[in-house]
Amino acid sequence: MKRIFAIALLSAASAACVPAIPAPTAEHILIAERTWPAITLNDLARGRDTYLERCSSCHMVYTPTRYGAAKWPELVAKMRARAHLQPSEEQDVVRYLTAVAQIPPRT
Repeated sequence: MKRIFAIALLSAASAACVPAIPAPTAEHILIAERTWPAITLNDLARGRDTYLERCSSCHMVYTPTRYGAAKWPELVAKMRARAHLQPSEEQDVVRYLTAVAQIPPRT
């Protein structure tokens, strides 16, 4: 029982340290369409899901605005092999991060 409590406590504490990773919005689609005209909200959502699943398994995930939109493709390319990303998954993650990085979070 103590072990279960310790695991639950550790999980709650680590969750508090994870920054909020925004879900894509219509505003992000407008930005992304400038570069990728056929992109959809589902494409960006898939990129977010992949980013959260694959990147958080090794390290803390960063908010998209932590790095500029131009920096994300390089960072994702460097981590592609470690995250076991297929080319389409890499594309989804890059599109999500670059689109969301261009809109500062609202407070």
